[in-house]
Amino acid sequence: MKELPIRAKLYIAVTIILGACLLAAAIPLWSSAESLRFLLYLAAALLASNLKVVLPGITGTMSVNFVFVLISIMDLNLLQVLSISYAGTAGQVLFRSKDRQLLRLLFNLSSTTISTFCCYCVYHSSWIRSVNGSIPMLLFFASVTLFLVNTVSVA
Repeated sequence: MKELPIRAKLYIAVTIILGACLLAAAIPLWSSAESLRFLLYLAAALLASNLKVVLPGITGTMSVNFVFVLISIMDLNLLQVLSISYAGTAGQVLFRSKDRQLLRLLFNLSSTTISTFCCYCVYHSSWIRSVNGSIPMLLFFASVTLFLVNTVSVA
C-alpha cells in the first residue's frame, strides 16, 4: 500500500476520533428497553450485511443496512441504533472485503457512527417535528441525512 498524504492521515484520524467521541457520548444513554426488538434488528443487520443493491446508472452498490438503521431509529435508543449500524458495517468489511485492514475498519465504523448519529438526531429533532412531524417525512429527512453525511465523509 502506498503512503497516504498527511492531509489524508489527518482526515482519517479526525474521523476516527469524532466517531469514538460520539460513541462514548451515547454509552450513558443505554437502556435495556426493547431488548428483544434490538436483538432482532441486530441479527437482521448482520444477515443483511452481505447483501448489496445495484442501482441502474450508478457505478457502485448500496448496502441494505440503511433499512435497519432507519427502522431502528424509530424504536430504539441511540446506542442500540449505533450498535446495529456497527454490526452491519463490520459485517460488510469483515465478511465481504478481502482487504481487512484495521485502519479501514476503524475509519468505516467511525464514518458510520457519524452518519448514523446525524440521522438519529435529524429524526428526533424537535425542529423538524414542528415543521412536519409525519413519520414518512421524518424518515425522508433522516435517510437523506444518512446518505449525505456518509457519502461526504467517505468521499
